[in-house]
Amino acid sequence: MVETALPFSTLPSDKMLSRITILLFILVAGLLTVFGYYASSICITVILAGFLAILFDPVVVILEKMHLPRSVAAAGIVLAGMSLVGLLGYVLYGKAMSFAEELPVYASKVQQTIELN
Repeated sequence: MVETALPFSTLPSDKMLSRITILLFILVAGLLTVFGYYASSICITVILAGFLAILFDPVVVILEKMHLPRSVAAAGIVLAGMSLVGLLGYVLYGKAMSFAEELPVYASKVQQTIELN
């Protein structure tokens, strides 16, 4: 018997399938891009929540070893973090306002220094 090898990928249906595959890949990539654009705020929130959960899990475990329930430990960490962010915002706002009030004085000093040189 004589075996004949068929040419590789010469059939028109193979070319059509490869073109359809490429077009579907482009379509899926476009849909994922559009989904990422419109769902970015949700995706960022979920990713940030996961990051914070991984970051603060050792502290929760330590508080659990001190016989605190996991929910109370997690709530305490969340409240402490919110308090820290609020305190930091309050302090930075005060510093920014005092800098803004004294900005004309700094500007005049810089201007006088430039004029002397």
